[in-house]
Amino acid sequence: MRAFIVIVAALVAPTVGAQTLTWDTTLGQPGFDQGSVSALHAWDPDGPGPQPPQLLAGGSFTSSGGQPVAHLARWTGTSWVQLGPTLSGGSPSSTVDAITTWDPDGAGPADPLLIVGGRFATDGTSTLNNIAAWNGTQFLPLGSGIGQGGVAALLSWDPDGSGPANPLLVIGGQFATPTMRICTWNGSTFTALGGGLADNVFNLILWDPDGTGPANNQIIASGSMPLPSPGIVRFDGTSWQPMGPGFTAGFVGTVISYDPDGDGPSLPLVMAGGAMTASGPTSLSRLAYWTGTQWAPFAAFDNTVRTAAMYDPDGDGPAQPQLFLAGQFTSPVASFTRWNGTAFTTINAATVSGVALRSLVFDPDDAGPLPAQLVFAGTLSVIDGQPVGRIAALKPAGNCPGDLNGDNVVDGADLSVLLATFGNVCN
Repeated sequence: MRAFIVIVAALVAPTVGAQTLTWDTTLGQPGFDQGSVSALHAWDPDGPGPQPPQLLAGGSFTSSGGQPVAHLARWTGTSWVQLGPTLSGGSPSSTVDAITTWDPDGAGPADPLLIVGGRFATDGTSTLNNIAAWNGTQFLPLGSGIGQGGVAALLSWDPDGSGPANPLLVIGGQFATPTMRICTWNGSTFTALGGGLADNVFNLILWDPDGTGPANNQIIASGSMPLPSPGIVRFDGTSWQPMGPGFTAGFVGTVISYDPDGDGPSLPLVMAGGAMTASGPTSLSRLAYWTGTQWAPFAAFDNTVRTAAMYDPDGDGPAQPQLFLAGQFTSPVASFTRWNGTAFTTINAATVSGVALRSLVFDPDDAGPLPAQLVFAGTLSVIDGQPVGRIAALKPAGNCPGDLNGDNVVDGADLSVLLATFGNVCN
């Protein structure tokens, strides 16, 4: 009981200094002309080298501003361009649904590889079968690839932490070959992870159950698996373990590791959002956290929570990272929200069309002066009253008085924002 009280106390700990945020629609003008964005990733092409990270997007889109940009795109700072040859031949249609970076030899000399997964057969030159590695110049196959159904989630996992083993690439999805729904790739061989799972895997995250303690990271997988617990399970390094009764009504849309007090003493928690309304006898309202023995309600939402992220709007300032959510909900607030330590509050998004399905913290200049942004993407077409092509970003409002749209210039665009929002009551 004492551990449960500590967790609850941490969940409601006050947040210091709520930073004023503004929407930046640069990424979405023009953004993507059709389809949806189902994957986001910050890719550092030269590792510790001088190049800043690059923002990547994957999905079912095929163009940006009328220019061909299909399924995998890179943001140049001013526009979206195709990354590599077009991935095509997917069944029933082509898409990139998962992107990660994997270093096959850990601290060794080999450069990290960019891994993309989804539903595609080829890049026009090589047979890839739903998964491929990009080495900076070309796509490389991973063995014979992944079978029909494709890849929905990717994760780099070091099974022995600081030990001598190299990281493994963990692959989850709707496939039945080479293994059932989840497997690892070590650079030469696919191996079932814990014997596989009985049904589809849609989300994968790492969770450190003891923070800075000696335990290695565990893998949390969510999807439509019925066992060992419905909807969500954990891999402890040896086998798949149940997480209480799982979710017995509704699906999981997103899972994150949530640290309620940042550098404080509380341990990271597993937070799940989606359409879940029950975990065994416990009633839920679409957002829940794992106490270590059961799923407990965190807050009540009236519709599906689709994506969650931890974002620190003031960077090196005193405030702790905050929990941000997006989805199809209208209560307690609509579409986008952040947790202030005691309640979920509104993020200025007066008019929203479409749904955010993915979110990612992205720092455009790494250690430079620009603040990190929280990027949302999915099927968005209007946000804060402005047209966007499936993607937009939140960022700190900055220290330029009158710069209401966050572009560091005070001009007619800021006046338009003021007039469009004049009279709004903000939290």
